[in-house]
Amino acid sequence: MEFWLIVLIAVVAVVVVGGILIGVIAGLLLGDDMVRTFFAQLTPQTTVTIPWGQLSVIMLLAYGFSLLLTLIPSLQASRIYPAEALRYE
Repeated sequence: MEFWLIVLIAVVAVVVVGGILIGVIAGLLLGDDMVRTFFAQLTPQTTVTIPWGQLSVIMLLAYGFSLLLTLIPSLQASRIYPAEALRYE
């Protein structure tokens, strides 16, 4: 495996993991707040249960698909010489 491919995979992985973590944290905080705001009037003892198993599967699928769908165009673009790509600009 070439060095640039390893670097590309590492950079994509860091960006994808960061995006997934931001999305999960924001979703959990906003979801908890919305449930407590809207359903507290109906039942004051409202509790929020987080399905960690489902959340883990969704995060792993999002990571896998993001990595795959980012690497395919990157590999195709890496086969084009920069001078040739800029010639048609």
